Amino acid sequence: GEREISHIFRPFSGFQSLRLKPRPSKRDDGGKFFLCFVEFDSKQQATVAMNHLQGYFMDKDDMKGLNIQYCKERRR
Repeated sequence: GEREISHIFRPFSGFQSLRLKPRPSKRDDGGKFFLCFVEFDSKQQATVAMNHLQGYFMDKDDMKGLNIQYCKERRR
């Protein structure tokens, strides 16, 4: 869960917080996946973490690895 994932990001300088949001899978298997929002003190610190962890495999059954990108700006 959230605690385990925060251990992946916590070693990076500027780490502030992490939150998970469950989302239903687009596949017909009824599964779900999680969006993970991680905050850092600066965009530069977030970029360092993103570059190091892109494609990180969570466990031996993880076939895709982490897909990390900047949060999209909300339109108002």
